[in-house]
Amino acid sequence: MVTKIEIAILYRNNFLSRRLEEELNGRGIPYIIYGGFRFFERSEIKDMIAYLRVIVNPDDDSAFERTINNPPRGIGQKTIDIIRKFAKADNRSLWKTIKSLQNQNNDEISSRVKTSLTNYISLIEIISNEINDLSLDEILIKIYKESKLKSYYSEQKGEEAISKQENIEELFITAENFIKNNYDSENIIDDFLDNAALEAGDYQSKLDNDPVQLMTIHSAKGLEFPVVFLTGLEEGIFPNENRKSGEDFLEEERRLCYVAITRAMKSLYITFANARYLHGSYNYLMPSRFISEIPDELLESVKSDNYQHVKSKNVIPLRKKMIINMALR
Repeated sequence: MVTKIEIAILYRNNFLSRRLEEELNGRGIPYIIYGGFRFFERSEIKDMIAYLRVIVNPDDDSAFERTINNPPRGIGQKTIDIIRKFAKADNRSLWKTIKSLQNQNNDEISSRVKTSLTNYISLIEIISNEINDLSLDEILIKIYKESKLKSYYSEQKGEEAISKQENIEELFITAENFIKNNYDSENIIDDFLDNAALEAGDYQSKLDNDPVQLMTIHSAKGLEFPVVFLTGLEEGIFPNENRKSGEDFLEEERRLCYVAITRAMKSLYITFANARYLHGSYNYLMPSRFISEIPDELLESVKSDNYQHVKSKNVIPLRKKMIINMALR
C-alpha cells in the first residue's frame, strides 16, 4: 500500500499548482508544497489580495501598508513612518490620515510624495466606487491593470517575473471558479477574502505526517518517489515555447522532462489537459510532443470525459529508453 507521502505531483510552472491545490483541498487530502509556497502564500498573490482588502475596507492598515508603495510610487519608509506617527496621534487609520494630509501644508511630506498619495487615494476610490458593477474576477483584473502591477511585472525580465504574471492570471481563474462554486453567497468578496486568508495561513506546519508532495520539476531534482504524477504535459506548457524558442531551449525542456520522468521509482502517471485559460483566454491544447517520444509499449492510455492521462507500465525500461533517447540526440 502506498502512503500519501510517497506520492509526488510535479509540474513545469508554478501557476499549475493552483488547480491541484484546489482539488486536494476539496477532497480533504493533506499536501505540502516542497521548496515553495502554497498559491495564496505567494507574494504577488498576497499583493493582489491586499489591494482587494483595502478597496473593501480602506481602514485595513496592514493591507494599506502592503499596497501604498506597491508597485513603487516614490512613497518610502520615511513617509510611511510619518503617516504612522500622525495616525497614532489622532487615533485613526492610515487611510484616514493620508486623506486629511491631502489638504494640509506639511513640511515633513514633499509635494511630490503628496501627489503620489493623492494618486493612490484616487485609485482605491475609483475601484471602490465600481465594485458593485463588476464581478469578483473583473475587480481583480481592474486592480492588476489600474494599480500598474501589470506593467510593473511586464517590464521586469527573467523567469521570476513571468511566473508572477502567470500566478496572477491564475488568480483570475480562481476567482471566476469561486463565483461558480459559491453562487448563493450573499457577499462573494468577503467570502473569497476569508477563503484566501484560510489558505494562506500557517497550514503546512499543522499537517499530519502523511501529506502528498507538490513541487516544480526543478525542485524535484535529486529526489525520488514511489509514485509520481507528472502534470501539464501540453504543447506550450511543457515544452514551454512561450518563454524561449529554438532547438537549444527545446533540448533543455526535453532534459527537464527526463528529470521529471526519472523521479518515479515504481509508478508514473503523465497527465495533460485538453484546454486551459492562458493569457486572458481559453486555449485548446495538444498533448506534449514529449509523450509521443515515449515508446507505446511502455505506456497505457486512460481516458474519460473528465480527464486523460498515460500511465507507465514499467518505470525501469522507461528510464532506460529515456536515457538512450537523450544520448542519441
